[in-house]
Amino acid sequence: MWQQELAQLSPELQQSYYNASLLTALNETNSMDAQSQFLVRESLVGTEVSQRLAALDEKRAQFEQSVQSYMLARAAIIDNESLSEYDREQAIAELREPLFDSRQIRRIEALERIYDQNRALTP
Repeated sequence: MWQQELAQLSPELQQSYYNASLLTALNETNSMDAQSQFLVRESLVGTEVSQRLAALDEKRAQFEQSVQSYMLARAAIIDNESLSEYDREQAIAELREPLFDSRQIRRIEALERIYDQNRALTP
């Protein structure tokens, strides 16, 4: 019955449903080890897309590692009471520039605000 209902939908809605189902299935692979994840993704979207998704996963992991390292170094600068506010801002800008490209700066600044809010809430 469910398949019959789906078949009665417009092609656009059928495609939308398919895309949502595919996205859900791909998200369910996030908790798998890399090899299992690749195999399931390959069965869902093919080898080429699975390779692109694996490369994207690696790129995201590298970015996350860079952000974590940056936030630790940034926190040390902020906690350095011997620096003036201006010197802190300058040191943070100098730290940020070589690590992140211009497309990532706004994202990093947003993450800084989130980090600072969370830090202020933590005793």
